[in-house]
Amino acid sequence: MNRIWAICWLEIRRVLYRPASYALMFGMPLIFTLLFGLLLGGAGPEKPRLALVDEDRSAVSDTVAKRLAQYEMLQVETAGLAEAEGLLHDKRIAGIVVIPQGYEQ
Repeated sequence: MNRIWAICWLEIRRVLYRPASYALMFGMPLIFTLLFGLLLGGAGPEKPRLALVDEDRSAVSDTVAKRLAQYEMLQVETAGLAEAEGLLHDKRIAGIVVIPQGYEQ
């Protein structure tokens, strides 16, 4: 076991005494992170789309719908249940939010 630690210590010392090794240890990961982040950063969908089905049509459900639409991370559109299920089946939306009848009570 002492031989393993001795070899490790020698390799660490060898790496630390060469200035080029600092560029490899710290510079290259930063460069690759920035490079791939810039190249692949905008590749995905911008906002997930949701269909909102308001079956209650009350003041409370209207408030819930408005609050849901305020989220910047989502794109919310209102639809009927059959239309929303069709959009979900066609994978044009990510999910359905249903406010059932009698929600205000």
